[in-house]
Amino acid sequence: MDNRFRPVLRRLGFPSAIGLALTVAVACAPGSQIPPVQITVLSPTPATTTGVGTPVAGAQAVPAVLTANASGNSISLVDPSTRTVLETINVGFPAQAVALTPDGRYAFIVNGAPGANTVVVYDLITRSRVADIAVGSNPSSIAMTSDGRTAFVPNSGSSNVSIIDVGLRTATGTIPVGPRPVDLTVQTLPSGTTVYVVDQGANQVSAIKFGPSGTAAPATGS
Repeated sequence: MDNRFRPVLRRLGFPSAIGLALTVAVACAPGSQIPPVQITVLSPTPATTTGVGTPVAGAQAVPAVLTANASGNSISLVDPSTRTVLETINVGFPAQAVALTPDGRYAFIVNGAPGANTVVVYDLITRSRVADIAVGSNPSSIAMTSDGRTAFVPNSGSSNVSIIDVGLRTATGTIPVGPRPVDLTVQTLPSGTTVYVVDQGANQVSAIKFGPSGTAAPATGS
């Protein structure tokens, strides 16, 4: 278990929380009190893994934005400047979601095949599948920290979030959240990293807070 990740979890209720892009904001009228937020300190459950994976190596970057095409068993590379599709790569399975390493070489793709419960690491330079990472039940999305060291996957079937060590290409633990998490986003600041998780089954957002070193950040209710 990577000791850098010991989270503080906050749950924020919303009337109808669903996936896709997520922005969370709290606004109050002048002089009004901010309602309290219940905070639960959680310890991730270690994953059952053996051996050590191959660290992600530097490579020639692919200057593109990636999209996952579940119905087409592919991912597409889109040029962000011209907004045109550069290439569509057949990966051989329903690509549910995708995150790209900062060096532009490796795509971490959520395998949408029924019962797969994996994230596939795909090398964009060699056009090859280099690793399969076991995660929870029915993974639906993936997001990576800005430094590319860690990725997070919401598992709607097991109601938790898998933590992935990107360099080692292995899952290091899970964090329980609300029922049926379907999407998440990661915000990294000098004060630490926060992962916002959409819990569709409870119409709420779970906020998992990490300190600058990855340890638990002090709970500051607001």
